[in-house]
Amino acid sequence: MTAIPAHHTQRLWITCEAAYSPSPSLIAEPIAKLLRDLQLEGYRDALINIQVQGESKPDWVLRVDLTPPEEMLREWARWGDLEAITRLINRALAELNIQVATASLKEATLHLSFSYSKKSQTAVGQAAPSQEAVNSTVAPLLATLAPQGIHAATVYGQVPEQEAPAWVNWLNLPAAEHSALSSSTLDLVKQGDRPALAFLLSRLLNPNLDQQLATGGTRLQVLLKQDLLHIMADAPVCPQQRQVGPAIARFLRPLEIPSVTGVRVYGRRSGQKRPRWSYGADFNLRDRLVPEAAPDFAATDAYVGDLITRSGDLIIRPDLTPTDLQTAWIKLRQGAIHSIQQTLLRSQFFIPQEGAALHDASPTRQIGIALVWGAVGLLLMVQADWMLGRTLQSTPAAVVERPPELLEPPASPSPAAAPPTPDLPTVAVDAQPNTAEPLPEADQAAQDIFDNSSFVSAATENAAPASADAPSTQPTDLPSSDPAPLISPDLALTFADGSPYPTFNSQQFDQKIALYHQRLVESGPPDVLIVGSSRALRGIDPEELRRSLAELGYSDVEVFNFGVNGATAQVVNLILQQVLTPDQLPKLLLWADGARAFNSGGVDVTYDGIITSEGYRQLLNGALPSPTSSSYRFAGSRSGTAPQAGGIATTLTANYQSFDRWLSQRVGAVSTVYQERDRLKSLFQQQVSALLPETESAPAIGVMTETEPLGGEQQGNPQPATDPQSLMDFDGFLPLSVRFNPATYYQEYARVPGDYDSDYESFRIAGNQAEALQSLLQFTQSRKIPIVFVNLPLTQEYLDPVRAGYEQEFKQYMLELSVSQPGFIFKDLGQLWLDQHDYFSDPSHLNRYGAYEISNRLAQDPLIPWANPAQALE
Repeated sequence: MTAIPAHHTQRLWITCEAAYSPSPSLIAEPIAKLLRDLQLEGYRDALINIQVQGESKPDWVLRVDLTPPEEMLREWARWGDLEAITRLINRALAELNIQVATASLKEATLHLSFSYSKKSQTAVGQAAPSQEAVNSTVAPLLATLAPQGIHAATVYGQVPEQEAPAWVNWLNLPAAEHSALSSSTLDLVKQGDRPALAFLLSRLLNPNLDQQLATGGTRLQVLLKQDLLHIMADAPVCPQQRQVGPAIARFLRPLEIPSVTGVRVYGRRSGQKRPRWSYGADFNLRDRLVPEAAPDFAATDAYVGDLITRSGDLIIRPDLTPTDLQTAWIKLRQGAIHSIQQTLLRSQFFIPQEGAALHDASPTRQIGIALVWGAVGLLLMVQADWMLGRTLQSTPAAVVERPPELLEPPASPSPAAAPPTPDLPTVAVDAQPNTAEPLPEADQAAQDIFDNSSFVSAATENAAPASADAPSTQPTDLPSSDPAPLISPDLALTFADGSPYPTFNSQQFDQKIALYHQRLVESGPPDVLIVGSSRALRGIDPEELRRSLAELGYSDVEVFNFGVNGATAQVVNLILQQVLTPDQLPKLLLWADGARAFNSGGVDVTYDGIITSEGYRQLLNGALPSPTSSSYRFAGSRSGTAPQAGGIATTLTANYQSFDRWLSQRVGAVSTVYQERDRLKSLFQQQVSALLPETESAPAIGVMTETEPLGGEQQGNPQPATDPQSLMDFDGFLPLSVRFNPATYYQEYARVPGDYDSDYESFRIAGNQAEALQSLLQFTQSRKIPIVFVNLPLTQEYLDPVRAGYEQEFKQYMLELSVSQPGFIFKDLGQLWLDQHDYFSDPSHLNRYGAYEISNRLAQDPLIPWANPAQALE
């Protein structure tokens, strides 16, 4: 076990390792009690990472509130909590052996009766506590606490077993003089005061004050969004929905808080990022034309931000045991086997095994049986072909799209676009904002909408398509490069699978290596290599850069985009110094990125995943293969050709394929279905889709949902290769046509401030990223390869004051580096298009139109040594 104090944030980090992952419900509360019993000073809370030995990431995370009990009692007493006030007074009078005998609150007056404690009662006899001692202690304490809504206090000196007090004293409290303190806590809640509401709900859910002081209890966060009140409840053990949700709704309904027509309650374990369940109740009829927006809650009151998103996960039943699941599976399997057996017996082609006589059939008999069954099968095939043909003739024809091996993106929009031809099928690769048909969305139920490699996850590239009837609001006069062939999903997988390299724990990284080595086989190393994260992947168009350089006289310049999602300075350094060999390096390095790729204070998820992969292990051992033209098992290149291998295997394959084509042509000539097989498949899909129930995109309010804990979901899952928005061209460039529109974008995705952006968490340049950059500069200088770093544009929506400060620090660092390091050129384009959203696909990534303009601008830059890169180092 290790404990790391974070002095500047007042947070205690504790990592616990075990042979197995213990259940949070068993150890969360004991851990919280032990930590709070220590009464640590200087820490706001503690984060305990529980992980299995040998694993690099925690299995789950627990947050423990380390607020001292004294401070918690003072906070509750400030709201007029009678029990908290009593405990504070008893602590102050403990040295005098005096305690509060009775305490009550009538209207706005606090009545306190004091007597000696039982231990000292025998020593003092039948006497009341000293009036002077009590008043000198209680009066300043109550004045300091200034309880809400309590205007005065009546203090009594009580003698045991006597009804009349020995003395009485009257105290005026601050609430009698200050109007802000005069109203009671309940009256403030009825006026819409959220801190007062949070206190009352906290006391409602924490009736046992000792339990709350011992473990931190159930903590509440209240957020009012439009006319809905969103309340997050978390505790060391996740609060139960049936106890928390209905209780809060019953408490709020009679209050009739202004502008509140409903409540949404969420529950999670302290330390989790997303809620485990949600509950909703409406107090009035609510008519909404758009879905309710999910609110933002913080994992702590003043630290990490997170998003409560809609979840489509199934409900997890914790009461099920492995034995129950195994029994259910056995019953299901036995029932399925029995049903299949009965179906086969009713067909009269099979008989029960015990009634079958076993005879050794002669070869002649076996041939006869084979001929009979062959004739039966042929007859059934002909009959099925005839029946399906009749069915297709009675069904109106429909247009069926067949995806080709290489997909062509739609041409860039222009004012003089030709009218559409509705009778021809089209294949749309890039998601246009005014497309009539929606694109398929990637399933990201288990993953945070935010990841560590970019401002939003890859799913944000799928913009919501507009209605077919809605007028297009996007301009159509933005230039872009000519459409280039894209790598189809199947071919993308083939590139990664056909690579001689083992996996580097990143499908996109594997594809880029395979694609780059295919380029090496065809034409050798490129003249210009583009590197960086997803901003480089989408932000520089190799085709336009090649064309612009050709117009300026730099002909035959080969350009390749090696951008990888989440690539940092460490990843770029690893690619150039370890993955690529010296003869595979380019003449000039074009590095396109920004400040977040140089954050040494955060967790480098992409680099950590690569160095733990099988490919990196073989790379260190020197066992990584050197790709050649025969290393790749896949076909397909920019020219659409593939290297051919000779030999008898190729001859046999060609003969078999020729016979297969001949047989298919002969069968298709006599079949009534073969020529209409696409229609048959489409008809079958329509029938199956009609039988399946429609799935909902988000769970209804009041349904429990289960999500991943904070410790296990920080790294988002990669986009599936079948996502049309993730299709690259053969130059490694990802062309996106979607244009960023803040009015619609933030209806789908949360606006995350820079304070809560994980890419800038604990931001500092000095560290591993700066060391990787220095190492790369020494390496490229020794190889006479200049580096041109391009700080790509960002939107004003993205550059809030926090991010702008980090970006300014980064630019200052790069400018100083460009002065001191030969062969290093820094181009600052970060604020080029702050308000020109048509060049962006999201707040921090360019689309194909922005990439076109940036590539053209870079080609015309006279400071970049396109002609002779090595001269920049002389």
